[in-house]
Amino acid sequence: LAVLFLLGAPSVLGGWPRIRVAHAWLNLFGFVGLVVTSTLVHLLPTVLGTRVRGRPTGSGAVVALAAGTAAGAAGFLLAADPLARLGGLGLVVGAGLLAAEAIRVWRARGRWTTDPGWHRFIAGSLLAAVGWFGIGSTVVGVRTILLGAVPAAWDLAPLLAPFGAGWLASAFFGSASHLVPSIGPGGPELHAAARRLLGGWGTARLLVFQGGVILLGLADMAGSAGPAVAVEAARGLGLVALLGSAGWSSVLLVRTVVLLVRAR
Repeated sequence: LAVLFLLGAPSVLGGWPRIRVAHAWLNLFGFVGLVVTSTLVHLLPTVLGTRVRGRPTGSGAVVALAAGTAAGAAGFLLAADPLARLGGLGLVVGAGLLAAEAIRVWRARGRWTTDPGWHRFIAGSLLAAVGWFGIGSTVVGVRTILLGAVPAAWDLAPLLAPFGAGWLASAFFGSASHLVPSIGPGGPELHAAARRLLGGWGTARLLVFQGGVILLGLADMAGSAGPAVAVEAARGLGLVALLGSAGWSSVLLVRTVVLLVRAR
């Protein structure tokens, strides 16, 4: 496809807006979306202290997202409104089923007696990832259902913060903060030290990060329609909150890895 585009193939050049959207659907929802959703379905029960069970909500979320991705990409590629709308419906259903799965796992959660900051940070981050994915996917899905296979349905500008930071970054920090001290080298005492390190100011880091996502999302949604000073202030504060919290969490992850490797 890239070679044809560079050579100036008329069929590619003429259909590039549709091809670009179809490619984005396959990457965002098909590749990244399915990987993260499948990971959350299996990791959330472990993080929340309950058994991993095969529930219709979990498997249904993966199936609906896969079907929606395929239908949506085909719909945009072929300029077929019914297929695109079916893809949008798949996104909405998949996001709803994933949220229902998270609720069921939350209700069956265990009660932790140690490392409250660590547990709160990883559980909050993964649950936030589910919520932001649900918001972003529902917006894209509903817009596609209403507009059909037109490039205007694929406007991610107001959704960069929910998708990029709220969904992907939250899932990364939550998963990494759980897995590094759980499967890293060393024995129980070293793992306990790693959990204490990663749990430092866990609630504050979680709240600041998610607050940054909200501020950036509101600023992007308001755009030029809102008061310029308020929009830029929200965007600036949101960026500071996101970068500060993400940087802090990254430093803690690096320090934890160094701690485990050195004591190996």
